[in-house]
Amino acid sequence: MESIEPTTIITQQKPFRMIQHEFQEQVDKFIELNNKEMQRIYMVQKGLAPQVTLLLYNNETKQFGVFPTVLPGGLLGSEQDKDMLAYKVLPELIAKANDSGFQVICLSWSTEAWIREAPIAPTATITPDDIPKNWKDLPKSEAIMISYETPLKSLLFTWKIMRKKDGIQLEPHGYPQEMKSLGGRFQGILNKQPGLN
Repeated sequence: MESIEPTTIITQQKPFRMIQHEFQEQVDKFIELNNKEMQRIYMVQKGLAPQVTLLLYNNETKQFGVFPTVLPGGLLGSEQDKDMLAYKVLPELIAKANDSGFQVICLSWSTEAWIREAPIAPTATITPDDIPKNWKDLPKSEAIMISYETPLKSLLFTWKIMRKKDGIQLEPHGYPQEMKSLGGRFQGILNKQPGLN
């Protein structure tokens, strides 16, 4: 991943919530590069192991860094394992980064997933009886999902995995979604850093 250079000098005294907008250019570049890298990894390896990637800012050197962590698939075999990652391991990693002079300004979670789709409301051709009552009965598709968490917002990007005669293609699925209403294990995790409350 190419390096991301800071465009402004930030003093350690400024409250992080106030300076977040000053990092927007770097966060946007990180999202763009990380999305491309996760898609590239999927196409080369024909799969994507779950991965957490942190965009860090060093308060002393005024430099940015990227810290990727690939998680073996078997490590997240249950809901309990996923809760352990979100509520114990990652907060400890973020605290360790803070203790070392870094702020985590963006956290990315990348994984393969199943997505299920249903119309939001009945249409002229779809009646309420056509929409399954149980979400598990909805048709599902393979996808790559990449979420981003910053102290100010959460975003979700999705690409459908399309298996065709001439190979695999990744097709964007909708627009990036703000995750306010979607919820998720990582939402709000960065707001627990020192100086944010």
